[in-house]
Amino acid sequence: MHCVDLRRIMKVSKLIAILPHLLLIRCEAAFQHHHITTNKTAGTPRSIILPFSGRRQGNINLAAFNIDEIESNAISAAEIWDISVTKFLSPGDATTVESRLGNRADVSLTRIPSTAIERCKFLFTNPELEVDVTEYYASLRVDNIALGSVDPWGNVLTSIGVDLDDVGDVRVVDDAVVYLAVDPDVAKICCRLLPKELPGAGVTVSVLGEDDVVPDGGSIQSLDVQRLDKREQKRK
Repeated sequence: MHCVDLRRIMKVSKLIAILPHLLLIRCEAAFQHHHITTNKTAGTPRSIILPFSGRRQGNINLAAFNIDEIESNAISAAEIWDISVTKFLSPGDATTVESRLGNRADVSLTRIPSTAIERCKFLFTNPELEVDVTEYYASLRVDNIALGSVDPWGNVLTSIGVDLDDVGDVRVVDDAVVYLAVDPDVAKICCRLLPKELPGAGVTVSVLGEDDVVPDGGSIQSLDVQRLDKREQKRK
């Protein structure tokens, strides 16, 4: 009888001993669910991308802009020499971020890409940490489009499975060439599927290299997704 009780006590003691480890594993899993982290090489800071809280419907991001969350992530990243990167923000939201965090001495704020006119990302880190921002966006060039027959760009991009918060400025330059800033994770999708979705003979989509220059100016295209009947009305 005493032996049975002793074995039970030992089992309970072992469970109590491993309980903190189980709790730690659950906490780490919850953390990873809410944070997108990248560690390309040992010793490099990870990128925390968590500017929103909300929901998605289809490929249109319906998440609410949360400046307090962005500020909290930015300060935390700067304190521990980490990196925090937002998704692409609308012009109004970008202005809000710059107004709140642009003048802080303890946080470095970088606009991505530097050529952005309206929609951009922000990278936050410690002011003394040097970061290569080119890995956080890709510039695409689209040629041979029949621009007069293109559906609204918001419709085009969502139709190929691209979330709009992964897209920066879409510019038409010289009424002939289109340049897009996108998240690197969707660059391959755009290169593969946009030529099939866009009107024109021999449409090509290419990723620009570091030495390629995106021209200044151009006509910024709206990313609003329109209903089919409204699109037809605009064409008449």
